[in-house]
Amino acid sequence: MHQNASKKLSPSAENLGKLQKKNMNEFLSWAFFGIHYSTIQSTPEMNQVLEQFYAILKNQAGLTFEEGKNINFVPRCFTFEKVNSLYRPYGVYASVQLMRFSANCVLYALGFRRFNCERGLRYWHRPATKQLSHSSNGKRPVQNQLSPFFFFHGIAPGGHAPYLPMIFLGILRNHFQQRDIFFFENKPISYALCMDALSEEDTVHGVIEAINRHLNKASANRLTLCGHSFGSCQLTWIVKSPQLRDILESLILLDPVSILLSEPDVMINFLYTRPESNEESYTCSNTLL
Repeated sequence: MHQNASKKLSPSAENLGKLQKKNMNEFLSWAFFGIHYSTIQSTPEMNQVLEQFYAILKNQAGLTFEEGKNINFVPRCFTFEKVNSLYRPYGVYASVQLMRFSANCVLYALGFRRFNCERGLRYWHRPATKQLSHSSNGKRPVQNQLSPFFFFHGIAPGGHAPYLPMIFLGILRNHFQQRDIFFFENKPISYALCMDALSEEDTVHGVIEAINRHLNKASANRLTLCGHSFGSCQLTWIVKSPQLRDILESLILLDPVSILLSEPDVMINFLYTRPESNEESYTCSNTLL
């Protein structure tokens, strides 16, 4: 639910009043049924379910709503609202493709190779080239290999390309050669001319396929996953998978959308806040990636 005004909330916001039942009817109809409230009004069964929602809110959360509609509040039904899309000339996509090609050349020079999974997931992999050596109780050195590193990028031109400096010079700076490294591609959010988004099932299947293809039993039992922004959603899919959740050693979450979407201002700022300049208007929220 969003304040029906372009100005930010002020100390006088308490004068806006409270949410009323018609406000909630519109929101709940979209959130739980994916339809407009006018459709629910003509369907007795759905009307009954909607009343059950109010009973749950009252009994378990102590929330009640007066009859009527407060015009100061408007429900944000994201999938029903008009998309303010911006189209880019082909030259923009060509430039991004050049950046992606350059990044791929760097990965290839560093020993990475690209693989395609059965259901469409693509990734880059480089096996560990060195092992850690340390002494155990003064005895001869013991060889250890660090846990494999899986990276899932967020919405970004070129996909994994902008992340390479952060990963190689930051996260993996001291142990770049001591672990298997996987970079997973997600073309629909990478400024690529691609319209086929992978489902949760296909993504998890691809990760399992990559593990079986490259890792031995010992290293496959302790994985390190890292995801930025939208990539944290893919990490959520992996954590939910019965086949993968028990072999995870650690998670690295960078600006995790899967968690931050619970904050009301995140989605509002991403989709609805108007930029102050023309340069800022070229953002991911209104770009057809």
